[in-house]
Amino acid sequence: MSEEAPSKKATAPVLYGFNSTDTLSEGLASFVLAAQDEAFKKNPGSTFKLAISGGSLPKVLGKNLIERKDVSWDKWSVSLSPFPFPSSTPFYC
Repeated sequence: MSEEAPSKKATAPVLYGFNSTDTLSEGLASFVLAAQDEAFKKNPGSTFKLAISGGSLPKVLGKNLIERKDVSWDKWSVSLSPFPFPSSTPFYC
């Protein structure tokens, strides 16, 4: 495995604060799209993989992401929480 592999490098957590779910949704969409762009720049032709877990996260993320034209949906792979409870992630999608 290359020394450039993500599993070999420790990364600092990224923390942000938001005053509302609307600003959170906007910031989260921008953050995820920046990650998408960076991933495709480093590995052209690759798949952008996103794991989503936890309650209302898909709803908050999707609010400002779904209609954007700069999302390469055909190159995304999204994993959802596997728990079959009404409060789990798949029921919000």
